[in-house]
Amino acid sequence: MPRRFLLRYGAALLLPILCTLLVFPFSHFLEAGILLLYVPVVMVAAWFGGLGPGLLSTILSVVFTSYFFLDPAYSFVIRSAEDVAQLVVFSFVAFLISLLHTAQMRAQRALLDSTEKIRLIVDGDLDAVVSFDRDGLITQWNPQAERQFGLPVSEALGQKASTLLFPAPARQTFDQGLKEYVLRGESGLLNRRMELTAVRRTGDQFPVEVVVIPIHAEGTVSFSAFLRDITERSRHESEMLALQRQLEERNSWLSLVFDLTRAANEAETPQQIFGFAIRRICEESSWIYAHVYLPEREHPDTLVPSVYYHSPDRRRFREFRAASLSRPLRSGAGAAGRAFASGSVEWSEDIRRGPGYGEDDPFVKAGARTVAAFPVRVGQETIGVFEYFSLEVIPKHETLIHLMGVVGLELGRVLERQRLQEGYSEAVWEQQRVIAQELHDGLGQELTGLGFLSQSLADLIREPEAAGRAARLTDGLKRALEQIRGLARGVSPVADEGDGLMTALAQLAESTTATYGVPCRFDCPEPVNVEQNPIAVHLYRIAQEAVTNAAKHARPRGITIGLRLSDEGLALCVADDGIGIATRNGRSGGSGLRIMRYRANAIGASLTVESSGGGGTRVSCILADNGARTFPTEVKP
Repeated sequence: MPRRFLLRYGAALLLPILCTLLVFPFSHFLEAGILLLYVPVVMVAAWFGGLGPGLLSTILSVVFTSYFFLDPAYSFVIRSAEDVAQLVVFSFVAFLISLLHTAQMRAQRALLDSTEKIRLIVDGDLDAVVSFDRDGLITQWNPQAERQFGLPVSEALGQKASTLLFPAPARQTFDQGLKEYVLRGESGLLNRRMELTAVRRTGDQFPVEVVVIPIHAEGTVSFSAFLRDITERSRHESEMLALQRQLEERNSWLSLVFDLTRAANEAETPQQIFGFAIRRICEESSWIYAHVYLPEREHPDTLVPSVYYHSPDRRRFREFRAASLSRPLRSGAGAAGRAFASGSVEWSEDIRRGPGYGEDDPFVKAGARTVAAFPVRVGQETIGVFEYFSLEVIPKHETLIHLMGVVGLELGRVLERQRLQEGYSEAVWEQQRVIAQELHDGLGQELTGLGFLSQSLADLIREPEAAGRAARLTDGLKRALEQIRGLARGVSPVADEGDGLMTALAQLAESTTATYGVPCRFDCPEPVNVEQNPIAVHLYRIAQEAVTNAAKHARPRGITIGLRLSDEGLALCVADDGIGIATRNGRSGGSGLRIMRYRANAIGASLTVESSGGGGTRVSCILADNGARTFPTEVKP
């Protein structure tokens, strides 16, 4: 049998016996009050053993009393009704006492068990649990709080909670929240989840999630705070946010690459795609100024700015812009020159600390900090450089470097396409020049000689009929010679001389007036020499196409062919005062316009067709690079 069982019932058996032995000598003096002496016995038995031992001690108390102390003594016969009533009342009271003591004992045991469970839960909780009174003094400090804050419970108890838990800036707010609840019964600090900064014993700060709840008991209020260390969660959230930002950034850059690829396929000139590229890249990041360096035609080792972009603050970057546009770079000089020479990215995070930029440098004066140069490549050849400036210090961005490599390859294909067009045009022109040379110098000279010989023979013939035949032969040879010369001029309409374009355009104006009856004049205030004959031929063909379209379709009263040098480069303009391109074409394009654009692209020029202010149409062709120098083109923000 269990030991506890024997102890409980053994005590219930011994207590009535001991009480009887103690009372027996004084039984004559106590008489009717003897049963009252057994009440403590029943209470002790019930308190120690519960209901069963209490009932056992009650029964034994009744048996001992009736046998030893009620008349007749030493007999279980009870003659007095009063004695029976006393025994019944005692038994009932003793039963109630046993029952109440048992219930109380069970309640106390349940309370102890519950308290122990709560203690175990609190001690084993993953959160730090800190309880404190209405004054904020700590009354409970669980093991997790010890580990989390590095402070043993012996040192924490009785200390100010706000002082141990939070750094100085947050303590006053925490104490004020508790005070508000104590005074008014409400506070924004309690009963809600908060993310705060806690402090360890070492002074290290870390993020915690805090919930503070009030506990009302015994006419007062206390508080319990549950603090969870969210360092790992915050780190994961930060990493997720960083990954999300990185994903958004890469999506943005991929969208940019897609747009640049599409624009590269649609661009008519390299200047257009370069302008689009630097503007979009500046808009996507912190760059405020950018330009594209291309090698000069005559001096491939010298870089000159071709296209540039800057923020709307023109006054601030006036000197900056002037300096960047007026400084040709040698290969290997400056960030752009080094990128051109090496074919790799040059990135200076802070030009104020790096070599090559002094305090008087206009870039430094304008507030520039970071400069990055990205090469434009075709295969293993570097054919241009992007250079970007920022007012902020930008760390080296590997994603941007990789994407700019892709952009550089796409733009390199545009330049390569232009090169192929120029090569094709030069090959065609060379073939045409050879044909024209053969027609003029070969067949033309042969016909000229035959003409002189025919004329000499005609002069010797005296017979009228034969002389007439000889004259007709001479005239036929002259007409054939004129046709050959016309073919030669059609194949190569511009003489291979510096002023050949001016002469050819003047002849075009005269022939247009004679052919169509429309007044056409050539306007060239100052001499414009084009040394490269292929470029001159393309410009002539553009002017010829524009003049022919105007004379045939615009019904103009006059046509003007203009040729001059401007700040933008060599400018060719054909203007008429007719009905306008939209009215005569019904659309903005046509085969003639496509041919003009093709020829402009072949020589790296830009072509615009627009309505004139007073009516009519204006066709403008701007050649930024006239074989010797580059005229930078601005990209508007």
